[in-house]
Amino acid sequence: MDGPQGVIAHYKAMDEHAKRVLDETISEIESMKEEFGDVDAITIVSILEKNPEWRKAIEEDISNNIWDPSHIPDRIKESTLAQYAAENPGSTKAVSA
Repeated sequence: MDGPQGVIAHYKAMDEHAKRVLDETISEIESMKEEFGDVDAITIVSILEKNPEWRKAIEEDISNNIWDPSHIPDRIKESTLAQYAAENPGSTKAVSA
């Protein structure tokens, strides 16, 4: 039970890990709350101002007469995934293109 490989040490390691995950989750939720604040006040314009590459892709699709909502350019997918990974290091969420 005691010692570096004992049950107590294992329990303490699991407890520390759970506390870290809880702290990270709370931090992520608080960040989302700040980012989205008043959901009723969010506009497409404000979203596109924060994501100029999205605006450019949308304008490009419009100019090329592409209206398929499932059409997301690979560069936007990759950019979004890279941004998420940079903002959420060590995240346990599975994210794929």
